[in-house]
Amino acid sequence: MGQTGSGPGSFDEPGGLTIDSQGNLYVADIFNHRVQKFDPEGNFLGQVGGNGQDEGQFNEPWGVAVDSQDNVYVADSFNHRIQKFDPDLNFLLAFGMAASNLEDPEPDAFWGPRDVAIDAEGNIWVADTGTGRVVKYSPNGSLIQAFGGMGSAPGQFLELTSIEIAPSGDIFVADSGNRRVQRFDADFNFVAEYAVPGWLFVDSVAKPYIAVLPDGGLIVSDPTQNKLFRLDANGSAVATFDAEDAPLVLPRGVAFDGRGFVYVAEADPDQVRRLVLNVPAQP
Repeated sequence: MGQTGSGPGSFDEPGGLTIDSQGNLYVADIFNHRVQKFDPEGNFLGQVGGNGQDEGQFNEPWGVAVDSQDNVYVADSFNHRIQKFDPDLNFLLAFGMAASNLEDPEPDAFWGPRDVAIDAEGNIWVADTGTGRVVKYSPNGSLIQAFGGMGSAPGQFLELTSIEIAPSGDIFVADSGNRRVQRFDADFNFVAEYAVPGWLFVDSVAKPYIAVLPDGGLIVSDPTQNKLFRLDANGSAVATFDAEDAPLVLPRGVAFDGRGFVYVAEADPDQVRRLVLNVPAQP
C-alpha cells in the first residue's frame, strides 16, 4: 500500500512499523514528519505530526512502538526526544533533549534516536543512535539507566538502529555498524550476538530494522541487499524473503501481526508491503 506523496496513505520514506493489539498498523513517515495509522486491511485511520518542535510535531520520526494499552511511542529522531500518544494519537508526554557531547553524553540526552520499544512493565527503551547507547525510562518518562556506548565489544554499539523486546523479556538491538544483532536479558546483561554479514554502513539511507516473532526468532531487514531474513531463536538463518517476482527496494521497518503476516516498509518506492510468513523456523 502507499505511493510517494504527502496525502493520507502516501509516504515520503517510511521507516519503523508497529502493530497494536487490534491489528492496526502504525508507520513512521520520516520525511513527511508524521506517523500514520491504518486498520489491518490497510485502510487509513488517522495521523499525527507536521514538521516542527511543538507537542505532536516531529523532525524525522524514524521509530514507533506501542504498549499494552495501545499507547503509541515515537522516536522523534532529530528533535532528540520520545513522544507518547494515546491510541487516537492525542499527545500525552514528551521527554529527552539534545546531547551536548556525543562522547560523554548527559544521561538523559539523545542524539538522533532511531527506535523505541516497551517492555512488559511499561518501561521505555530507546535506541539512541548518535551516542551508541540504549537508554531505559520508567513509564512516566523518568530516567532509569543508560547502557552501552560507542564500540564493538559486547554491549557496545555502532549505529544502532532498532530495538525489540521478545515475549521472554529478552532485548534485541540492531547494531548495524558492527553488522550484528545483540541479544540481552531483561536486565540488559549480554546473552549473545548474531552476525548479519549483509549489513553495510554505506550511507544514511541503509538503516536496518528487526522484529521479534512469538517463538523468539527474528525478522531482519537488509536495505543494502534489498532482502529480509528470518533467524530462529538461536540466531541461525532459516529463510530469506527476496520477493523475486517483485523485488524489495530499501526495506527498513518490519513488523509481525500475529496472523501470519510480515509488514515491511520500503523506503524507495514509498510503500508498505505485506508478506506471508510461510516458512516455519527450524527447531
